[in-house]
Amino acid sequence: MGKNQGKQRAGLSDWIGFLTILVVVSAVWCAGWYFIDAYVVSADKNVSNESLRGAFGDKFGAVNALFSGLAFAGVIFAVLLQRRELAMQREELQNNAARFDDQNVVLEQQRFENTFFKLLELHNDITSKLYAPGAEGHGALKVFLRFSVIAKRISLYFAPFRKLIGMKLERFRMGRLSMKQIIRS
Repeated sequence: MGKNQGKQRAGLSDWIGFLTILVVVSAVWCAGWYFIDAYVVSADKNVSNESLRGAFGDKFGAVNALFSGLAFAGVIFAVLLQRRELAMQREELQNNAARFDDQNVVLEQQRFENTFFKLLELHNDITSKLYAPGAEGHGALKVFLRFSVIAKRISLYFAPFRKLIGMKLERFRMGRLSMKQIIRS
């Protein structure tokens, strides 16, 4: 509500400024008209009607000054309005940038959470489809875990054989040992 009141006050002050300029220009124009009527008097009483009409017509040249002054006042008013609008637009752009930054943080967090929960769902789906003799799903996972522990213990007993086989394979790669020699030994 505070921003709307501020905008209304700004609009009201703009109109007050415009009306002030309008009154000042009109006052100057009226003062010029009064000055011509009051102080520009022919001293010669033998002035012809044409010259009086010409002088009277010259008074309407002041209308030209009035409209020029009003146009100038309008230009000044438009410049002031544009300046205020640009300031408001800059402020709004800054507010939008801050909102977009906040929104990006929220969207990134939502994307992470979505990916995380999809991975959890995939994990649960795969785990539920596991099968081992005597168990399914999470129970099969426990069987695989026990099997891997047993396999690791067995591999410790066969470490010397692995080393020997590894050495023979290395000699085979280097071309010093044939496949028949590896099978025979």
